[in-house]
Amino acid sequence: MLNLCDPYVSEFFFGGRTVVVEGDTEFTAFRYLIASEPEKYRDIHIVRARGKACIVSLCKVLNQFDKEFSILHDSDTQRTIGRKTKTERNNPAWTVNSRILEVSEEGRAAGRIRLVASVPNFEEAFFGDEADGDKPFSALAKLKQDAEAYRRIASLLDCLIERGAAVPAGACEWSAIEQLEKAVKDFKGDTH
Repeated sequence: MLNLCDPYVSEFFFGGRTVVVEGDTEFTAFRYLIASEPEKYRDIHIVRARGKACIVSLCKVLNQFDKEFSILHDSDTQRTIGRKTKTERNNPAWTVNSRILEVSEEGRAAGRIRLVASVPNFEEAFFGDEADGDKPFSALAKLKQDAEAYRRIASLLDCLIERGAAVPAGACEWSAIEQLEKAVKDFKGDTH
């Protein structure tokens, strides 16, 4: 627990609206928006989980203090192609979705937690393609050059900090694994 609560993460005790994100790309994009519009995005603390599985541990800590927060993670897909074997297999990242759902259940019921997934991942959902290489840098470059990409990311951040804000296309607010499964199928164009 002490390793998880580094000084930066622990700032949620003193900040206002907390948003837990899965990785560096989301963190970079949201920090750029906050720096670009400091009056609009005041008192927001973006917590980078540094991986999907770490979201569960961070939620446990935030839950202990009855903190209001939002979670943004990649939905991922149920099946994936193995890098070495090039065969289809169960995606271990998909199984973490159930753990995130479970750890957020009480807070969602109490209205303290908003759970949102990028379908199937942040880059494809909001930039239209999965980035190769340095994803945070690619995201930052797109935000600086593409007003529509900036607008999409701003609408996502807005929904994470304002409970009543609409969830934008590319994201899914979910409270049952079946909702996430359907969102992924819809993204992939599966009809069954």
